[in-house]
Amino acid sequence: MRQPAPRPAETPGSRARQSLDRHATYIVAVFESEDAANGFRDMLKDIVPEGVTFEDAEVREVVAHA
Repeated sequence: MRQPAPRPAETPGSRARQSLDRHATYIVAVFESEDAANGFRDMLKDIVPEGVTFEDAEVREVVAHA
């Protein structure tokens, strides 16, 4: 049996996760370090469930937060 994919909020180093639409098509996840973000991004390709299309993941710097 296949394990469910970990969500960013359940991943070590994760700080926040927000869906940008109601279908969770676009998700922004914030990690405490660039290494943690890159690790999650690299893992995504291997854990995407069957029937889900993975197009892209980007790691960017957070320049401000409130």
